[in-house]
Amino acid sequence: MSRFDVRSESASSYRNVTALFITVLLLLFGIIILTNVLLGTISWESFYMDVMTSLIGIMLPLVLFNVIYEKVTRRHQKIETANSVAEALMLDKGVLSRFSEGARKGFIKNSTESLLGERAGGMLYMTLIRPYLENKYHFRRRFRYHISYSLKRNGMETSFPEEDYYWVEEDLSFYRSLNIFQLKKRRVTVGFSYWESDLEELFKGEGVFFRENLFIGSSQKERMQQMTNEELQQFVEEVMQFSFALDEKSLPFIVENSENGFYLQFDMSGTIEAEADREYKFHYHFHMPQLKTIRKFVSIVSEPTQQVDILFTHADPDVRIVPVPFFDDSEAVSYLPNNIVKIELDQWVLPRSGCVFIWDEPEAESVSHVQEERIG
Repeated sequence: MSRFDVRSESASSYRNVTALFITVLLLLFGIIILTNVLLGTISWESFYMDVMTSLIGIMLPLVLFNVIYEKVTRRHQKIETANSVAEALMLDKGVLSRFSEGARKGFIKNSTESLLGERAGGMLYMTLIRPYLENKYHFRRRFRYHISYSLKRNGMETSFPEEDYYWVEEDLSFYRSLNIFQLKKRRVTVGFSYWESDLEELFKGEGVFFRENLFIGSSQKERMQQMTNEELQQFVEEVMQFSFALDEKSLPFIVENSENGFYLQFDMSGTIEAEADREYKFHYHFHMPQLKTIRKFVSIVSEPTQQVDILFTHADPDVRIVPVPFFDDSEAVSYLPNNIVKIELDQWVLPRSGCVFIWDEPEAESVSHVQEERIG
């Protein structure tokens, strides 16, 4: 029922009650007069005085009744109107879409605070809800991340000794939309950091969709820092065999070296038609070296994501993998044969969720390591 219909119904009800009240009074007044005339107990003079007295006596309760009834009716009307508006706002998406963006944000903020209290609701809105309302973050779906540790890089000679390094193969895909900034820049960025503490600060921003730690020794790190962009690009293409496809279309890239890491800049121009509010499939695949002394791998879900599938495998049968997940679902982790750990979630996953995979040293290496420490 619209606000106009509620007001019309209230006014009609008020007129009907008033007419009924007056009709009853006139009927009672006529009965009294007729009775007194028939019995001969009144005269015209006394009748006139009685009428005036009765009218004066009737006016006061009639006025009071109208005032009280109008107040009660308006209060009821206000409650009914508020309930109708609230129901329309909460349940009818078409009504909400007619309001301005600022009004809708205010409605969400007020609703959150009314549910959780002003302090907790305000905190939740400012830290989690508002960034997504301002399009600072987007959503991802069908997140598939497969990580495989190998003892050596098959068929390739590298400057990373097999006795000191694992080779990590990563295959990542997900579906995500592009915001206005990324559509204007027409560029997608991938970053690798030499220091774990610099990873987040070094590669944050609108265009960065993937970033990774590169755990290598000091000598290899210094050699890569001294490489030109062309030499480093050759390393990324030939040794790491890095590839990135958007909607199954491979994008060309250039490498930019820096002291703390290096960037891969992918240009979308002339490759795909970028459209806002359209989901694209992102697909990354590469190999990277990792020191064997670094016995961990961190997998982070950095944006709100629906359907997460993470598969971790280690080629060394002597290591014991221990996953440390920080998802809401504690039953998402399963252990498969051949040293494989699987994490599978069908629901939404909030940002900063993920899993840290750690493992022990093989028994022989562990004993040797303890002896070296004792000698030292």
